[in-house]
Amino acid sequence: MEEKKLNTKLIKSLMERKNDFEVGEKEKFAYKNEYGNVWSLVLRREEEQYSPFIFAIEGNKVGTNETWSRRYTSMEQALLHIVNDFNENANIENKYNDLQDYIFKEDRENPRKLDYMMLDRLRTDCDYFLGNGNGYLGHLYYKDVDKHIEEMKKIYESFTDEEKPEWISLEDIDNYKEKMNEKYGVLSGLVNAWDDLCTKIQNFFN
Repeated sequence: MEEKKLNTKLIKSLMERKNDFEVGEKEKFAYKNEYGNVWSLVLRREEEQYSPFIFAIEGNKVGTNETWSRRYTSMEQALLHIVNDFNENANIENKYNDLQDYIFKEDRENPRKLDYMMLDRLRTDCDYFLGNGNGYLGHLYYKDVDKHIEEMKKIYESFTDEEKPEWISLEDIDNYKEKMNEKYGVLSGLVNAWDDLCTKIQNFFN
């Protein structure tokens, strides 16, 4: 199995479950800095006896004999130290002030940013269509349910497993299609019924 890579997606995932880590639980991943150096690292929840230290990082720089081992008082402190290339020199300013700074800068520089934004836009259209949009096709970017869903899948499937967003899945997209077709079908039925009624009334008075 391919080793996980430390990136914004993994950092967000780890931070979301930082309080759920059990003593001794580990997360293994690789970190590659801007100079091309790769570290194979393990994040581990420490035993109570090491308090106030809660997490530890151990590992080595791939292809060298250089190793790293350090305990930290929080997961954020541990991960921030990694993305700042384990900087220990007080005379060298850290590249990132905190993890949010790292996440913001990395996401901003992500070459797939426009694809993420477009997929999110299409998802937002789906939510509005199903809600206050009342099933009106004009609220969809592609003005057609099947085309709209097709484009969402095309963007989603263009991402590698590592790049795929956590806020939507293929199953979610399929669920949108089912609900939207159902919503549009009901609306179309009501419109057709109204047209038939208007036609009958008009014929009656003629």
